This record gives sequence, structure tokens and C-alpha cells, in this order.
Amino acid sequence: MTTELHKNDCAILAKLFFPDHDSLAFADGNQLTTNDLSTGEKRAVVVLNSSSADFETLPAGAFGLLAFGKKPDLPQLHCLSFDYVNNADGSIRWLYPADLKTPIFLKLYNGAGLRGRVFRLAFRAVFLLGIKNRVKSGTVHIFSPEKNWFSQLTSRFAASSYAIFTGTVGENRKAVVAMKNWFCKIPLTASAAALVTQERKTLEAFRPFSFEKLEVPKTEELGSNLAVSDVKPPQSRSSSSLEPHHLEALLELKQHSYEVLPLGALPLWQASGEQLADLEHTAICNDLPPLTVRQIVGQLKALRQSLDQNRLVPTTLAHGDFTPWNMYLGRDKLHVYDWELAGRQPLLFDAFHFVFQSGILLKRESFPVIKKALSELEKSAEIKALLAGQTVGFRELYNLYLLQNISYYLPRYLRQQPLHVQAHWLVGVWHEALHDEWCLAENCPATGIGKVEKNTKVEQPVASINLL
Repeated sequence: MTTELHKNDCAILAKLFFPDHDSLAFADGNQLTTNDLSTGEKRAVVVLNSSSADFETLPAGAFGLLAFGKKPDLPQLHCLSFDYVNNADGSIRWLYPADLKTPIFLKLYNGAGLRGRVFRLAFRAVFLLGIKNRVKSGTVHIFSPEKNWFSQLTSRFAASSYAIFTGTVGENRKAVVAMKNWFCKIPLTASAAALVTQERKTLEAFRPFSFEKLEVPKTEELGSNLAVSDVKPPQSRSSSSLEPHHLEALLELKQHSYEVLPLGALPLWQASGEQLADLEHTAICNDLPPLTVRQIVGQLKALRQSLDQNRLVPTTLAHGDFTPWNMYLGRDKLHVYDWELAGRQPLLFDAFHFVFQSGILLKRESFPVIKKALSELEKSAEIKALLAGQTVGFRELYNLYLLQNISYYLPRYLRQQPLHVQAHWLVGVWHEALHDEWCLAENCPATGIGKVEKNTKVEQPVASINLL
């Protein structure tokens, strides 16, 4: 029986290997169980669920076949065979050639801390000992009459070994192919395609600059896809805490992209207004607590109301997802990748994001612990250097971060189904942050939906990179 989860996996694989397909047809044995095969152009992909299937060729109306389990005997067709490893929910996470000798898919994993190190050591060990079949979740065979575009991709980059990450669930989902010195990003949604285009533009804007503290990828455009070079240094480490290396890289980025602008001219101002208006009419499609959501929206509206859009704000190009899993610490540089969310933001946006994301998602810290880390950060020499000569202070910039980040992600979480548990962690901490004394919304009445009482318990421009 084909489950919804399996159907979703098949849809992702079909988009990845047969991007021009227009339908899926599921088969059991050699009997098709749907009528999804087109009778005109061959644009359907057949999914074979049973190891007892015995197709002698592709069914009429099909131009591709996904066969799980036993490999069918179809010598006249081109075939790519992959083992795969599942996520905790049973969906496919990684694919790699069945004859892969080394776990190159670990290039797609940058987990920090003890858990990350143990995970990497375990996979390296099973490959070294020749018992890799013990960790795979299954095998899938991709058949096509001719070599498909994916074979052409790996040939172009001379990728004798490679692996595929199927992407994170959500509207920005993309697959990533890891090769020896390159990664190829393959957008699976319209939103993801826009982000890949944004990353290409950002990295191209970096080309005139010679960074001393920051390393960014080189690019090759591949139609709607994007190849980016591997920036991992020979010796690297990962850290879940914000270190001087991180802040020195942000200072260098500021030196190349600093500009003072009115708050109302920043992308965050218009976007947050539109997103908050949209939130009032967005239904919750999952198990997020409605009261908590209403209170967060009310506080965001109050926070935005407390701000003066004519206020001059120091800005810089921000990475947008400046987190331990998007970078490596080298000997002298910070090597940063995944610039899809880059754009002009108020100063310190990336520093605040690092503290919140690593604290919540890696360390499972409560808001009081995160606030303590922010208080210590505020006193650091690096932050004082970043804020030198500014009339806008650390905590005002912190409030701008809260407005931008929460108003961006909350609408997406409301629409996501099923919702990952990490989103619940984030929403819980956001709720506490917006009801804390540091938040400017505490200094003006909450308007619209979600007014709550305090302590309520609930579930000058330089030569710059211009990316406004």
C-alpha cells in the first residue's frame, strides 16, 4: 500500500530526476493502480513499489521509472541505483550511489556539538568496515530511456562520487547534490527558485572584494539551478557559541556594505507590515497553540507601532541565516555558505540570529538563558567596535531583529503541515522574548488581536554592496 509519506518522497524524486514530468503512476507488480499515464507526450513517471514487478520495458506513456527494492531487469534502459537514509519520520533524507565507497553525504551534514561528532564518526566507521548496508533505509533504482540531466550534471563536474540531500520540508525546499569540490542546488518550489536566484546575485556582488576574515563560495549558473564551490577548509571546526571569529567576519562585511537608511526604506519595514496584515487572516494548519499565536501577532503589531519609520538606522548586508550549520571556523577565516536569505538588514541582525538559533535548536535553551548570552554579547569588545559611532543602540537593533525574523517565519509555520517540533521550540521562545522588558512593545499598548497582560502564561554610506 502506498502511503502519503511515500507519495511525497516519490514526488520529490520525480522532480529531481525528471523535472519535466507532469504526473506519477503507481504500480504494484506489473499492474498500474492509477490512470495517471498520459496518452500523448511521454511525461509520466511510474513508481514501482513491489519487488515482484516484472516490467520488460517502460509502460506506454511513461518516460521514467522509480523502482524501490529489487532492481528490475531492464537492460535497454539507463539506470542509476541509490541507497538512501531516512529521516526520523520515515521520509528520505539522503541518497547516494549504491556502490559509494566513502560517506560523501556527510558533506551535507554540519551538525555541531558532541551529537554531530558521534554521528559523523558512526557513518565513517560503517563505511570503513564494509557494513554500510546496516545503516541504509532502502534502495531505489532510477530508469530512463536516455541518460537524464542528472547524469549530465555529475559528468560536467567529473563527480566520481556524490550524494543528494532531498531538502527540508517547507515552501523553500530544495535538493542539494554534494560533489568533490562543488554543491549543486536544485529548487523544488517557486519560492526556493527565487532564493537560489538571490544567492547567485549576492555571491556575484562579492566578486570585487578581497575578504581577509570571510570566505564565500564561487558560483556557476546551471539554468534554474546553481553550483557553488565548497568553502570548507582542510582543517575546520564548528561552534554553537558566537566567537570573536564570527564577529570579526561581520565587522569586515560591515566595512564593505555599511549604509545608514531610514527604517521605512528598509525591506523589513514593508515586509513586516504586509506579513502582519496577512497573519490576521491566516488559518493555523497544524498544532501551534492559537492563543500563543494571537499573542505573538499582537505583540509584533505593538512593536512595529512603537517604531519611528523615519529613524535613521545603520545597516549592512546580512547573511540572513547566520548559524553554526551554515559555516565552518578555519584557522584565520570564517567560511560561510548558503547565502539564499542575504539582504540588507539593520546592524547586528546576524549576531542576534546566531544566538537565538543555536541557543534554541542546538542547546535547547530557554529565553532567560538566551537573554543572558545577549547581555554578555552586548558588553563584548567586538560588538562595541561594530556599534562605534552609532546613535542606534544594541537593544533597539535587537527589537528590529525580533520584528523582522518572527514576522518572516511565523506565517510560514502557520501554513506548514506537518510542523516540525523545532518550530514549536522557536515559537515558545519568541513568545517569551516579545513579552520581556527588552521589547519595545512593552512600552506601548498592544493593538489589534492578542492583547495580553504581562507575565501571562500560555502554551554614512561607504562603497558598498547594494542589495536593497
